[in-house]
Amino acid sequence: MQPATTVGPDGSPESLAAARWAAGEAENRGLTLRLPHAWPLPAPEPAHVTAEVDQNYRAKRPVHTAQKEYPQVEVADSVRPAGPVKAVVQAAEGSAPLVVGRRAHRHGVAPRLGPVAHPALPRGRCPVAVVPHD
Repeated sequence: MQPATTVGPDGSPESLAAARWAAGEAENRGLTLRLPHAWPLPAPEPAHVTAEVDQNYRAKRPVHTAQKEYPQVEVADSVRPAGPVKAVVQAAEGSAPLVVGRRAHRHGVAPRLGPVAHPALPRGRCPVAVVPHD
């Protein structure tokens, strides 16, 4: 398996900050950037259709965005028919590192991990980088 850094962006500001950091890390270290996305019922891959017709487009959008912003980084696309925690843990096997976002401070409350990162960390078998949103 090719060395990679893995992040599972879900569209939240903290996950997007983690994805940007992971892409930079992949670029600096010459790693593949893995962007797994949990999608409960992926549709068969359509041939030569527009994004409006492709039922998996929303699941692939983070990959397309990363490819545009970091064209020099190899981006691995993996839409997984699983829950988000399981998808991230499976995709992170052999990663160096798994990158997760940390939620920003709100009203004096301590920062915390999100609903996917928190349960994924103890299940993963690789180094983890926690990236602050702010």
